Amino acid sequence: LHRYNTGSVVPVSDGAAYTDGSGHINMGDNGDRGTGDLSVGCWFYPVTNTVTGAGLVTKQVNYNANSIGFGIYWSSHHGKIYFNIGDSSNGSRTSYTIAANQWIHTVGTYQQSTGKNFLYVNGVKVAASTQSGLETLDNSENLKIGHAGQYFKGYIANAFLYSSAIGPDTIKSIMWKSHAELTTDDISGLVSWWDLSTNAEDLHGGLDGTLSGTV
Repeated sequence: LHRYNTGSVVPVSDGAAYTDGSGHINMGDNGDRGTGDLSVGCWFYPVTNTVTGAGLVTKQVNYNANSIGFGIYWSSHHGKIYFNIGDSSNGSRTSYTIAANQWIHTVGTYQQSTGKNFLYVNGVKVAASTQSGLETLDNSENLKIGHAGQYFKGYIANAFLYSSAIGPDTIKSIMWKSHAELTTDDISGLVSWWDLSTNAEDLHGGLDGTLSGTV
């Protein structure tokens, strides 16, 4: 794992994974949410403008909105963050435009009972959509950091997955904390947390990652 000293830029992590555009972290066919709620997100720093749509934290084959599963993506070509959920027949995408070459905190949330999905950037809700009637999100894709259809090039830290649609208070709370600093309320519904400071260990659950390519 290539470490990057985040220093005062992102003080909640001792380091970050650097993916060079040809590697990623793979947690295997795990993390399915079925017809349940979910939240997924991370800190990331995109450093180039060479990729159309690269996976950050995903369980989808690519960033097509209808692809079965879920994922957070970065599109350097459009300068946008995407949050996708889909069941192969239908899907929903929320997006937000932001400049590259900076640290960005992003979270996507989905509530199955209402179909509402929200995208948060740096603790603020920036986009919302509703897609009712989605079937199961379960699939045979691997849960990955740094790849889904396209490889991400840049830094990723404090990636996470929840089995609930966390709200703005929780998001604002966790974005400035390490895993060790999370409160009882913060970890309610938390499935996995990868700080990526020294390895691909899941600090909360059992979904440790393995490295593929140059990471």
